[in-house]
Amino acid sequence: MTLQELYEKLGGNYEGILERFGKEERIQRFVLLFLKDDSYDLFLGEFEKQNISEAFRAIHTLKGVCMNLGFEALFAPVNEITEALRREDLQKGEEWKESLVSEYKRHIELIRKYERECHGC
Repeated sequence: MTLQELYEKLGGNYEGILERFGKEERIQRFVLLFLKDDSYDLFLGEFEKQNISEAFRAIHTLKGVCMNLGFEALFAPVNEITEALRREDLQKGEEWKESLVSEYKRHIELIRKYERECHGC
């Protein structure tokens, strides 16, 4: 799978990120670093504890990462939860959590598959 094919499967904006990053190697580096980002896990833990301020901080960080990487399909639920927590609306955040979990898992699975197939990237 090529990086462009990965972005197509993710529903991401490959052309936009290529224009912004300039080189495919840079994009690849940051996409693979996404696997090590802990914002998602931090969000889930703090959200479960109903710690709105820390959950907001974590989801807002994830929002920035999604924007920077052009992960548009993941950005959608992340943005909705960010805005819900900005208003301290836990119920609205909970409504979007299932979509977030599903989309995040899909992104991680596809990126791991890409990593396995890219042979030494």
